[in-house]
Amino acid sequence: MSADRTRDRDTARARSRGRPERGAGALLVVAAALLACGGGPPSKVTGAPRVPPDESYQVGGIGHYEGFIWNCTGGERVHVSRTCGEFLGCNSWTLERGPCGRPLPGEPPAKTREPMTFARWE
Repeated sequence: MSADRTRDRDTARARSRGRPERGAGALLVVAAALLACGGGPPSKVTGAPRVPPDESYQVGGIGHYEGFIWNCTGGERVHVSRTCGEFLGCNSWTLERGPCGRPLPGEPPAKTREPMTFARWE
């Protein structure tokens, strides 16, 4: 029996057993990684400043809220944040802008913020 015929027979057997081919498994891994990562690094959010933030924080533990704050860049205060679940990964990053000098509506109170341990500015 030729090598091509043997490979075709083995592929047919694997399909009949309900096992996905290697390509399908790799695709599932990539999709899961994208969902768990919240769509990419925070620096790639459309409109996010290109300079590192003044503050990075998280609120909570495994299921948490995390963000980055620029106190005043380009004449405005900027807040990039997302929520993360314990088992489902993180949501996409959101961006909020407002006047310098005061907190934005989406920012958690300063006393609840802890140093960032999960995400980082990249």
